[in-house]
Amino acid sequence: MIETLSLNQAAEYLRGHGFKIGNVVLANGLEQGKFEFGFCIVNDQGRRSFQIFKTLLDKWIEERTVR
Repeated sequence: MIETLSLNQAAEYLRGHGFKIGNVVLANGLEQGKFEFGFCIVNDQGRRSFQIFKTLLDKWIEERTVR
């Protein structure tokens, strides 16, 4: 099974791990390819759809966590 998160869930998850980020910044970062834990697809009407993979997000968080 591939576990995914919505944009809102991912932003809240990141904030819960101490990463200060808003939904707009997360959305723009995904669309620009700045975050490797997900991607954005823009349809013909300009609507954005996000795929955020929890396993990759957890790895991204772990790589940046200071102990």
